[in-house]
Amino acid sequence: MQSYDIPSWGMRVNNVQDFSRGEYRTDNNGRLYERSFQWGYTGSLFPNAREDQPAYVMNVIGHRFAYRYNRHLGSKYKGHLSYWKEGTLGWNDPDRKTWGYFERNGHNNLSLGYVQTKARLDRVLKQAARLSARPQPETVNGALCHVIEVRTRRGDFQLWLDAKHGCHPA
Repeated sequence: MQSYDIPSWGMRVNNVQDFSRGEYRTDNNGRLYERSFQWGYTGSLFPNAREDQPAYVMNVIGHRFAYRYNRHLGSKYKGHLSYWKEGTLGWNDPDRKTWGYFERNGHNNLSLGYVQTKARLDRVLKQAARLSARPQPETVNGALCHVIEVRTRRGDFQLWLDAKHGCHPA
C-alpha cells in the first residue's frame, strides 16, 4: 500500500497498491538486461490493471546499442519497439540515456535501491540534511518496519524499512 503527494509532478494518490515482478541482469561491463511487469495501480488512467494483462517493458542495453520493447496498457497497439545504434539518429536522445537507471516507472527500483532518482537510496540518505529514526517501529501490511524521517534538498519524506526483509523499503 502506498501514498504519495508530489505537487511538482502533479502526482497524488492515497492507499493504492501496485505490484511488479521482473528480472534484472548485468555483466558489470555496462550491458544490462531488464524485463519487468506491473499491475494494480499503474497510474491514474489504469488504477486497477489486472495481473494477467500487465504493463510490460524489456530493455537490452549494450555499449553501442539500446533496444526497448514496451507494452502500454490501453494502447490499440500490441507494443512499441525502439532500437538505437551508436552513431545513428536518436543515439544521444536524453530518454534513451536514462534506460537502465530504473528511475522513472518504479518497476522494482526500490529493491535495487533507487527511489525516483538515478542516485541510490543509500547515497541520498548519506547526503540528507537531517536523518532520524522514530523510537517505535510501525506495522505496514503485516510487516514490522523501522520508520526513518529524512530531510533532503528536495524536501522531507518518511521511509518504512521492513525489518524482516533485509531492511528494504516497504
